Amino acid sequence: MKRLSIFAAALVLSALAQSASAGLLNNEVKAVYHYPNASSQYATLGQGVVDADGLEFGFDDGGPLFTMRIEDNRITIDYVSENGWNSAAFNGFSLANLSGALPQFVIGAGTNLAGFGASNLSVVDDILYVNWQGLSFDANTMVVLDVVGGQSDVPEPLSLALFGVGLAGLAAGRRARK
Repeated sequence: MKRLSIFAAALVLSALAQSASAGLLNNEVKAVYHYPNASSQYATLGQGVVDADGLEFGFDDGGPLFTMRIEDNRITIDYVSENGWNSAAFNGFSLANLSGALPQFVIGAGTNLAGFGASNLSVVDDILYVNWQGLSFDANTMVVLDVVGGQSDVPEPLSLALFGVGLAGLAAGRRARK
């Protein structure tokens, strides 16, 4: 009977256990354009919750320059015109996760902005800064930022509790045999 109750508890806990996404799904984010330095807010690009369909913002400065698509595990900046970014201390955007910690990003394979590399990314206090000052772009240019590790599973308390119930069941079974 004890084994049956332990087994039933394990089933209930496993049904309740879920894994958490390390991405941006269901998180509220805010994107801001900064120029001529990182502390100067030039324009708010947008704010919203990243859902299964993603979230899209645009940047128009006398004409459309780019769209930004934010998904669970990727940010894609798609340029829609030809121009260049003025050289300044900072000419780019920041992305803040208003719902919690910001995941880590790497430059994705689809990035083709000449001269853009890891040195153009920085994280300060859970805010991602992307600085593309001095770089040129055209309507075929893209910047892709991928969440490191993609959709990773993070153990939650219920998963750990399930593990504990399993260990307790093994210990109970061992005591019953002695």
